[in-house]
Amino acid sequence: MLLTYLLHSNDTTVCSVHLVLGFPVIHSSPLVKWQKVNNYSLLYVVSGTKVHLQPYLLMAHLDVVPADDDTKWDVPPFSAEIHDGFIYGRGTIDNKHNVFVGDSVFICFVNFDS
Repeated sequence: MLLTYLLHSNDTTVCSVHLVLGFPVIHSSPLVKWQKVNNYSLLYVVSGTKVHLQPYLLMAHLDVVPADDDTKWDVPPFSAEIHDGFIYGRGTIDNKHNVFVGDSVFICFVNFDS
């Protein structure tokens, strides 16, 4: 089994520290290898012991759109204005929960495969 996980972040130093401290099972497993990619992403690879299984891919991100320049936004970034039935603003279509779901899946695979 091969499990690959790509995590994007504007500040991978903070992310790295949080993930290493918050998920020690993942980072202490001999099955898990990880690296920084271009200073903005973390790539995790879990090479399982059951090579007959299909590869598995999880992807998530922690990056956010900067809100420091209101002129780049159609609406104020923190207004959550509704137009034509859609909410507009910073983070309205985010899915950061996938990072934590991915970490939980990692722990299950690492525990299951060891």
